[in-house]
Amino acid sequence: MKIKFDFNKLIYVAMNVAIVMSFLLWHYEEYRWLD
Repeated sequence: MKIKFDFNKLIYVAMNVAIVMSFLLWHYEEYRWLD
């Protein structure tokens, strides 16, 4: 049960990191277009 919990936590963290990275990349592209 502990291993499954840690695995789900890892997926949750990885998904949040992916969302933040894509969000920053999208804004970076937007600022690059404005420049």
